[in-house]
Amino acid sequence: MAIAQVSNSTSITISISPEKPFDLPPLNGRQNNNLTEASIFAWEQFISHTWPAKPQKGNFGSRDEADVQRRYGEKGVTGQVVWETFRHKSEIFPGGSGEPNGFVNDPAKDYGYDALPVYTYDTGLIPPATGQAATESPFDNLDETNEILLCDMSAGISNSRILYQAKANRVLYKYSAQHRLFEGSEGTPGEMRANAAYNLHQSDEKNFKVPYVRLPSSDPVKKSIGSMEAKSAWRRLGDSEDPSRFYTNRVRFYVREGTEIRYKEETWGLVALHIIHKTESSPVFIYTSFSQVDNIRDVDGTVVEEPDGLIKSEFRDIPPFAPELTIFKSTVTKGQEVFPVPGSPEMPKGSKQLFFQNLVPFTHGLKTPIAVRRRLYEISSEVRAVNRVAQAAIRKYDPSAVWQYYKLVNVQGSTLPSFVDRSESDALSLDHKASFFMANEVVETNVPLQQFSGTLSPADDFNPPSFRHAGNYDFALFDRMGRYDGATKIVSELTKGQVVFNTFQRPGAPAGQAWKKLNTGGCVGCHGPQGQLVGGDFSVILARGRVTPPETQDEHVTHSNRLLELNYLRDKK
Repeated sequence: MAIAQVSNSTSITISISPEKPFDLPPLNGRQNNNLTEASIFAWEQFISHTWPAKPQKGNFGSRDEADVQRRYGEKGVTGQVVWETFRHKSEIFPGGSGEPNGFVNDPAKDYGYDALPVYTYDTGLIPPATGQAATESPFDNLDETNEILLCDMSAGISNSRILYQAKANRVLYKYSAQHRLFEGSEGTPGEMRANAAYNLHQSDEKNFKVPYVRLPSSDPVKKSIGSMEAKSAWRRLGDSEDPSRFYTNRVRFYVREGTEIRYKEETWGLVALHIIHKTESSPVFIYTSFSQVDNIRDVDGTVVEEPDGLIKSEFRDIPPFAPELTIFKSTVTKGQEVFPVPGSPEMPKGSKQLFFQNLVPFTHGLKTPIAVRRRLYEISSEVRAVNRVAQAAIRKYDPSAVWQYYKLVNVQGSTLPSFVDRSESDALSLDHKASFFMANEVVETNVPLQQFSGTLSPADDFNPPSFRHAGNYDFALFDRMGRYDGATKIVSELTKGQVVFNTFQRPGAPAGQAWKKLNTGGCVGCHGPQGQLVGGDFSVILARGRVTPPETQDEHVTHSNRLLELNYLRDKK
């Protein structure tokens, strides 16, 4: 283990260690509300989960664990780092009606958590594509092709799409397996998830229905990790890129051959990693997001940000998107509106920039790809200070370690100043506003995600006349908004114009205390309606339940993205 320390106005210490942090440490005897301390926690959690993993041979206790005999920056003996050995969502909630792969109905064996990966969908196992040899399943299974159905994401520098996967750790899997939550789905949630959704509308625990979903949190006293999830983004690397600046591994992704889904495998580079952790101090999870330092580029490939996340001076005052967009944030009476500026130049042909294509119904009237020129909200100065120390500590430990080329984008948690209602967010400092609207440039890229609050509304459904385009809204659109009681009964009603609360946090002290209800933003705001309101206790993996067929690169593919794929194939001939 190596420790680097840099002192500015305060001392920032980053440990290069496989030891996993359990929670934000108390600050002056109180819950920690310090963004710098939260950023240190995020980095040390990132380091411990990018440590070489124990050999993966299906042995009990091997997944989620570091190989402490290996040095940071290496891979494990069988080719993984710790977070990659989390179970993929399809290993927790397989398609069809069966049990998870390797399931053993024995808590002493963690319900078979350590079995090697098998990815089962509702049609069963997916066969290899033509020309692809059948292989043992890799630990990286990219079965998501878009940003939660809002947009496709691509990188001009490598002429390729960005694909995604979601995983969860041993703690979450064991909880799900113990309660056989894999038997339910979003449409038929089962008693525990139905009760969890119902209980959000109660004012105290004496009215709670039991049993209900309550995922385990970390326990620093017992030195136990809480429920965790990891979402990662990957892409092909271009011929002009230096692969030593990217963590790379063999990934599986999916294509269509006629009407059939098939898998292919290639070595790709990691461009982003979310790690979220349900802790004692933040039962809504602590949300951390990391990016590869070269992600955001100009037309000619020039990197737009310094390695710590500071926007370079020549790019600081440019519009964040091309074509330029006029953005009106959502309010409690009006939904988010986005308009292209008339006459604004579109992304040039051959550009090396990141770009996205909005999917119907979130097109905002834009038919062309939208280039990312810079972030909508710059990375917080406190986060950047910790990034500099962490990157220096990694270089000091091993100048060749690839993880020095990653940076923390931001942190969210219920003890931090950014955990406020949307109505209070305008008064936040720029640093904390960036945390409120926490978004990763390749995972939450388009405007509704970069500036998320409330919930999302498609353009062609149930919108009031004030809506011009699909996006966020901070008020209820329904006369009746159903919540689970069993699987079908509506137990609450929301009136049009009423605020949409997306995050409910029980204060945790004595029974009889009301829930804290917030309409908040960023990752925690999204996990509220996506996970908590359907009974998943902020876990979208748990809320969604059994997986559907894997998304393929041919689905949701716009004309421009299809041209990228054709150009890539042509250039490789």
